[in-house]
Amino acid sequence: MRLCRQCLISLFLNIKSLKLKAECISHSDPSFWKSLSVLGQAQYKCGDLKSALDAFTESLKCQSLYYLGSLPDDTAFSKSIVLMALETIRETLQSMGEKSRIQIEEDLEQFALTLNVLGIINQEMGNITDAIESFDLCFLARNIKPSRDYEALGHTADTLGLLYFGTGEHQKALSAFRDALSIKESGLGEKSLEVARTLNNMGNVYFAKGKLDEAIEHYNQSYEIKKQVLGSNHEEVANTLNNIAHVLFKIDRREDSFKTYVEVFQMRRTLYGDDSLAIAVTYCNIGDVQVQLGHLEAAKDCFERCLQIRAIHKYSNYEDNVRIMESLARIEGKLGLWNNAATLYRGIIDIRKNRLGQEKTEILSKTYQLLAHALIEQQQYDDALPHLYEALRIRTLYILSSSSEEISELMHVINFCKAKQQKI
Repeated sequence: MRLCRQCLISLFLNIKSLKLKAECISHSDPSFWKSLSVLGQAQYKCGDLKSALDAFTESLKCQSLYYLGSLPDDTAFSKSIVLMALETIRETLQSMGEKSRIQIEEDLEQFALTLNVLGIINQEMGNITDAIESFDLCFLARNIKPSRDYEALGHTADTLGLLYFGTGEHQKALSAFRDALSIKESGLGEKSLEVARTLNNMGNVYFAKGKLDEAIEHYNQSYEIKKQVLGSNHEEVANTLNNIAHVLFKIDRREDSFKTYVEVFQMRRTLYGDDSLAIAVTYCNIGDVQVQLGHLEAAKDCFERCLQIRAIHKYSNYEDNVRIMESLARIEGKLGLWNNAATLYRGIIDIRKNRLGQEKTEILSKTYQLLAHALIEQQQYDDALPHLYEALRIRTLYILSSSSEEISELMHVINFCKAKQQKI
């Protein structure tokens, strides 16, 4: 990792200052742990996450000792020590007069900020369990303060919810988001933008749990607040409306879903223009609904336009591209445009083999079969046979779960092509 000259100078000065303080003062002295935090900030800005994590952890340890006093030499620093320090601070605050609380509240906020930064660094390093622990302690620290910072407290609860959601712990995510919602409604108002964001997050969790009625209820509440606060043409408003359209599609309210996606499309076109990736995503969503409504020509136009925009941006999410190409190929087949379908299946095979490294999977075998089917529909039996043989080779060599019926069906198609080939 190469560091810029300014970063190196900053690190050097901070380390030098820290060494001087370490020789003169106790490590539990506020000026020492504040210097550790400054050093951690410099290391973080330079991209040295491991060193920054160590500096902030040591700062947190010193802050804890400031309130607890000395610990036995063999005591390892842990979450329990931080909890003991926070409990000591809470008891101290309760026993003091209002004027005397100011300095301790400032120290407590520094405590919370250190825990917050530790959470961020652990999150960036992929240490999600440690990140959750840090943000959980940060939430506790901020909740102790008599003068509550509702926005910071609510944001910490939201962050916890998002982390739990990312790990699939949906019930814990909902609990954290409910905390965030209660805090924000109390301190920021029931119609604040922050409340709307938490409602949207809760909708995401309910959607993931398959509770679609609860999901759309929370999305609708979020949408109404966002539209009131941000106006009709705003990215966040469009995104939440898109979530509503998606739920409507899932519960088979297809006409309503189509109308809502069209509204999202109009918003995003106003915001980003005709050729943005956000518009490409919306074309794809509208295409999915059009297929279910039986409007195949319209769906075909949507998927083609989506792929065109992705090509303009050189969009490299190949799994997404394959899904759209598969949808388009199915439509081409239903419309009898088998040559177009065959071209798309060839492109899908190329991506799966060369981009995604799936040369031995069942899904690739099925794609070879679909390509062969498109060729058979055009009576191109000679061209279909090599693809059928490749599908059979993959199934027999690499897919242990292939049933005898699947192999037998594939052999039947091969024999059919051979018979047609002989007649020709």
